[in-house]
Amino acid sequence: MESIEGRFAGSSREVGFIVDSQSGQIPGVMCAGLVNGAEIRLSAARDYRLLEGNKFTHNHPLGGNLSPSDVATALGSGVTEFRAVSPARTASIIFDNPPPHVFGDPVNSVLFIDGEKAAIGASYMAGIADGSLLPPVDLAAKKIWMSDYFMEQLSSRNSWINYSLTHHP
Repeated sequence: MESIEGRFAGSSREVGFIVDSQSGQIPGVMCAGLVNGAEIRLSAARDYRLLEGNKFTHNHPLGGNLSPSDVATALGSGVTEFRAVSPARTASIIFDNPPPHVFGDPVNSVLFIDGEKAAIGASYMAGIADGSLLPPVDLAAKKIWMSDYFMEQLSSRNSWINYSLTHHP
């Protein structure tokens, strides 16, 4: 994965690769539009059958962590690993015995993530209110901080989500 990711981690637009879990071959490549920061749009009807049982890696030009949409896609498609890279870091999720009504089910994965976003959002608001959470003031740094907060909370609330964040020197 690292050899593939090293080629696109610093791209100004999202680029994604489906990597066959067995052979390492690449059965699919996705590119976002030409606008800097543009996102890949994966389709359940078109892309999920290629994602199922395979790995997916893509870059995040603005440096953020995995998004709620990323996690819903990973769950709904049934990937073995879902990664987001930037020049500074790599985020990864692998599912260990996920709930069968969520894993591989695009509709239930979105409903699950919507519920988690609501619960994590309530926790965030409580932390802001009591002063235990102090996000950065700078908007770009705050967006990254919030994406990190979401993934940390999501994985702590769901022990079957194996989340890792690796910083690059």
